[in-house]
Formats: sequence, C-alpha cells, structure tokens
Amino acid sequence: MTDDIKQIKIKIEKPPKDIDTLGNVMQALEEIRQKESEIEINFRPVIDMYNLLDTYQPEIRGQDETDASTILDKTWTKLVQDAVQIRNDLQGK
Repeated sequence: MTDDIKQIKIKIEKPPKDIDTLGNVMQALEEIRQKESEIEINFRPVIDMYNLLDTYQPEIRGQDETDASTILDKTWTKLVQDAVQIRNDLQGK
C-alpha cells in the first residue's frame, strides 16, 4: 500500500504541461477514487481495531507497529486531500 501511495503521488505531482500529462494526472485521480473505497473497506477496520487496542491495551503493540499504522493512515489522508486540491485546480483552469 505504501508503494501504491508513492506511485500515485508521483503521478499527481507532475505538472500537466500537455494533454498526455494531463491525462496521466486525471488517470491517477481516478485511481485514488477507486482505491479510496477499497481502503475504507479493507484498511479502515484495521485502523479502528488498532485504535481500540491502543485504548484498552496500549502495551501490546510495539512502537514501530504503532508508528507504521499512523504514518500510513496520515499519508493516505494527505494524498486524498492533495488529489482534491489538484482536481479543484484543474477544474478552475
């Protein structure tokens, strides 16, 4: 999942200079939308369980595991926010 996020981020950060790069950005935005529901279905319950575990049994998880899940969640959320901003910028042009 981390690799997917990195690859998509690279695609959306390329400034659309011509129709081909614009198409690539639009395709990456569509990919984010498709993965968003997939992540909500598969990943969100895991994060919720980790949060529940942290609330009642915080000593069970190691710091590395806690950091990894937190970073992954924040990275995905930031990617979605960036995608929304890029989409809004493209619609404004």
